[in-house]
Amino acid sequence: MRKSILFYLRTKLPLIGLVYVTGTTLYVLFAIGFYYSGYKTVFDWSLFAYGCLLITSILLGFLLWQGFRYVPHYQKLDQLLIDKQLGMETPKNSPMEFQRFWDVYQHMYKTVKAEHVELEQIHQRHLQFIHIWIHQMKTSVATLSLLSQQYDNEQKTTLLEEVEKIDDGLDLALTMARLDHFVSDYQVKRLYIADIIREVINEKRRLFIRSHIFPKIEEQTQNLEVITDPKWLKFILEQLIQNAVKYTIQIKEEAYLRFSITEEENTILLSITDEGPGIPKQDLPRIFDAFFTGENGRRFAEATGMGLYVVRVILENLHHSYEVESKVGSGTTFHIRFQKVTKM
Repeated sequence: MRKSILFYLRTKLPLIGLVYVTGTTLYVLFAIGFYYSGYKTVFDWSLFAYGCLLITSILLGFLLWQGFRYVPHYQKLDQLLIDKQLGMETPKNSPMEFQRFWDVYQHMYKTVKAEHVELEQIHQRHLQFIHIWIHQMKTSVATLSLLSQQYDNEQKTTLLEEVEKIDDGLDLALTMARLDHFVSDYQVKRLYIADIIREVINEKRRLFIRSHIFPKIEEQTQNLEVITDPKWLKFILEQLIQNAVKYTIQIKEEAYLRFSITEEENTILLSITDEGPGIPKQDLPRIFDAFFTGENGRRFAEATGMGLYVVRVILENLHHSYEVESKVGSGTTFHIRFQKVTKM
């Protein structure tokens, strides 16, 4: 209320100034006219004070009358800005200019709401199609994986490698489709960080064997617990592993991928270090941007530029801080900090 009243008074300051300046000017002109007409009294202070009092009384009455009409509308506008209550009703007994504003506003609100509903329906249909298509493709991928068993070792390995790429791409697409509903698909748990790393490494064992990449877990302290969502964390680790392997095999026939778990004062730090080509300095600030592939993506391997973008979005939703260190020719390290479980 106070903010609305002050705003109303500020809008009336020019009017208040104009009234007093006009009244004073008229009185002075009358006084000068009387003086040159032969009157001895040039300036009567009592008459001037009476005129000011009369003008002030009339002006106050006018401001109060206008205030009762305008201030409720300013309150509505403040409420609209703060609470974002878009569907507010038109106030009763509105001044003409406000009535016109509220009529236009209600028309625009109804139009935007109808368009929003239509776009949401289109979006939901699109998501439904994506989910159905991905699950159908998953069935085909499983079939291809079974059919690969009839080939010899070399052909089988090549086919399985391509099947894994398709499967990883489908997982990425499915995860991106679910990001809009992250809150409804989010379950925080206490878990041993080393256990989930081992689980992901085991799932990716064929990738490691085929690529001659040797994963190594280094724990400063055994059985460190963190608070996170295991499903989303597994996806993050899978994306980082795939990236590390994809670029490392371009320059080395054999290499290590190290998972270092360090206990800090209030957090647990997971550092994933590869022996790949490293990320150029100019690319580092943008590697988490959507569709950014960078120099390595164009030079060494096919890249969509979406994997690290999805990783960033998930980490931010999980409230895990992250950072990247890299030096060309020496590899890259991804750091992820988790909230430490306080033991009672």
